[in-house]
Amino acid sequence: MVEEGEHEREWQALIAPARRVTTGARITIDTGIHATVRDKKGSRCTIVFNVPGDTVIERHGSVPLPHYIKRAADKTDIRHYQTVFAKKRGSVAAPTAGLHFTKDILKDLTARGVLIEEITLHIGPGTFKPIRTDEIEDHTMDPEYYEIPDEVARRIQTSERITAVGTSVCRALETYGSTGQRSGNADLFIYPGHSFKTITRLVTNFHLPRSTPLLLTSAFAGKDLIFKAYREAIRREYRFLSYGDAMLVM
Repeated sequence: MVEEGEHEREWQALIAPARRVTTGARITIDTGIHATVRDKKGSRCTIVFNVPGDTVIERHGSVPLPHYIKRAADKTDIRHYQTVFAKKRGSVAAPTAGLHFTKDILKDLTARGVLIEEITLHIGPGTFKPIRTDEIEDHTMDPEYYEIPDEVARRIQTSERITAVGTSVCRALETYGSTGQRSGNADLFIYPGHSFKTITRLVTNFHLPRSTPLLLTSAFAGKDLIFKAYREAIRREYRFLSYGDAMLVM
């Protein structure tokens, strides 16, 4: 993920196993291509390539499938693990609720009178980070960068019904609703008890236990209703997680 305003050769990277890497270490990618570790905080490292980072990604990168998909990425993932909304580079993963939409579906929704607005959202690695604390309030929620165009912000202020496609989009819109900031880092941690200020509907996938997206969904719809929906999904053998099914919460 490129950090905003940083040089094109300096990137933030997740390295595993991080314990084998020290500050100043050189990592060889290929003949004539390497990276130097400038800084390290846990498994997250600031690295500097000797060539533009985009060049490294294009030559040696693969689709960053979630860790729970136990196979290597293939050519089909290049098309399938990308949303129809994607415009700018920056996300470390796809905002997976958006994977359910196609150009034909968007055209049909528009014909039915649905106004579709787009924001910039860079999904961060924290979306996959499980909650390991005894108290959910002690969990640290990683920020995700977002931008809301001025005209979209104006329509948000005048709309009675707003459907967020995905929990990260919800976080961005709720951060805007709480702070009024149209761009920045959405670091809002939403769990039961949160008072929603912006969205009125939510499209979301089925999530893992002890995950922040599940907490957000429970905060929006209520734990009892969500658990009832999950029991029905299990009974009917719905698919969970990134390449799974979705539900509309109203």
